Amino acid sequence: MPETYGVANFRRESLPIIPAQFQLIPRQTRVGKEQKADPGVLKQLKIIKEVFNQCDRIIVATDAGREGELIFRYIYQHIGCNKPFVRLWISSLTDKAIREGLEKLQPGDRYDNLYHSAQGRSEADWLIGINATQALSVAAGQGVVSLGRVQTPTLMMICYRYLENKNFTPTTFWQLKLTTQSNGVTFSAQSVAKYNQQAEAIATLQQVKDAEQTTVASVEKKESIQEPPLLYDLTALQKEANTKLNFSAEETASIPELNSGDTFTLSSVDLLEKQNKPKPLHNESGLLAEMENAGKELEDAELKASMRDAGIGTPATRAAIIETLFTRQYIVREKKSLVPTEKGLAVYQNVMDKKIADVEMTGMWENALSKIESGEMNAETIRSDIGIVVGHHKGTFAFMRPSAPMFKNVGIGICPHQERVGDIIFFYNQ
Repeated sequence: MPETYGVANFRRESLPIIPAQFQLIPRQTRVGKEQKADPGVLKQLKIIKEVFNQCDRIIVATDAGREGELIFRYIYQHIGCNKPFVRLWISSLTDKAIREGLEKLQPGDRYDNLYHSAQGRSEADWLIGINATQALSVAAGQGVVSLGRVQTPTLMMICYRYLENKNFTPTTFWQLKLTTQSNGVTFSAQSVAKYNQQAEAIATLQQVKDAEQTTVASVEKKESIQEPPLLYDLTALQKEANTKLNFSAEETASIPELNSGDTFTLSSVDLLEKQNKPKPLHNESGLLAEMENAGKELEDAELKASMRDAGIGTPATRAAIIETLFTRQYIVREKKSLVPTEKGLAVYQNVMDKKIADVEMTGMWENALSKIESGEMNAETIRSDIGIVVGHHKGTFAFMRPSAPMFKNVGIGICPHQERVGDIIFFYNQ
């Protein structure tokens, strides 16, 4: 927390907060107006220290990844341990995998670069979150406006989808639907093309009718592997064939093999009038998927590649990030949908054009962290870059200034001192 570095209050003069040396302290909990070490954490650290003191060497069995490595190294440093350690590196918890891992223990220093990468990620998140939060909170004038490297882009996803859905204006388009037969089985197909002009759709409809037949242009076959479903009984097969293919129960027994170049006589051609629909509001499942796949639309090939297997957040932290947005009162649940609050939308309006809201910044970090992990970049380089990003460049700081009010208007009232009519406002306090 900033208090650890002598920063007690949110003040413009304190920014940017860039510690010369980061300190490791046990998790803090608020007791009254003070932050104190969590007693449960202190107890567990004491137990770990006692176990470390009794052993000759340590087998590190935390998760085989960046965050697992960081957890061990931070505890090891905080306790002041200097016992030698080796690494159990497994991704499966079967008895066989554990035995094989124990037979192939790796030297601890083999993962030093992984640790430096994890440490860089941890420090970057702290610096960006603390400085951005304090900067916007100071600019807002009252209350705490929490921002974070992963938290804020996630909020942006929810707000953007919400506004896109809310402001969506449907437009009409037309598609062709043709019906034909093969081996006594009737089936239909819709045109890939969507026509925005009815006249063009009608003209195409007439051309297809005049042709009186249709030809299979191409056939795509894709091989995939999946776990086998339960075997069909006849009733289940008939239900699925009817749902997916519009087959009657009797037709289910005969499904034609479509081949490229085959020609079928048209039974009918119809013009379908449709309206496009907005993307649905995010639910938690959809949001988790978008977080996992974030970065796929980046133009920079290197940044895109660095996020290919990363996204924003990690499988272990994404659910907690979403819960943080609830805690901050930035979003609420409406049935299964995630909907931004007025406060969440106010944050969105203020930071939507800032780097902290941009997935590209995460791509930049992931690219740099990957280079630290591979030994291509020194960890000190990213610390310097972080300092620039949070605004510490030539002694200046780019303060955020709210472009949208960070408070809500709740009505008209009379000022008790000046007896003037005006708007009553309440600042968000969380």
